Amino acid sequence: MITAIVFAIAVVQKGLPDVVVSDQPHQSITLKLGQKVVFTVSKNASTGASWSVTNPPKHGLDFLGISDAPQSSTKPGMAGQQTTGLLTFKATKRGRYTVHLAYGRSWEMKKGVKPWEQVEATIFVK
Repeated sequence: MITAIVFAIAVVQKGLPDVVVSDQPHQSITLKLGQKVVFTVSKNASTGASWSVTNPPKHGLDFLGISDAPQSSTKPGMAGQQTTGLLTFKATKRGRYTVHLAYGRSWEMKKGVKPWEQVEATIFVK
């Protein structure tokens, strides 16, 4: 089983300070309108598992996409290497939102198999 290291960083705009949240399965994050939150998650592509947004939040906390963080300590394409994924959301409307993230094999999760890792974050946009 893979242990995911998950934490969130609010990517700031207009000089606002960064918000860093520890790697807990249940998180509470407060953002200002227009801020982005980036969930950084550990992953290993050679397992067939990937991170996904389950039950995406309604309009007001927009999912911008999934990307990979640059790796400096491993060779690109090296089989079995641990990498870091970035899941980015942007606060576009005030309110309370819940983000559910799951890590596992998509075809297994579609059949009801429990994800390997799960994260739930409550995000308050002020």
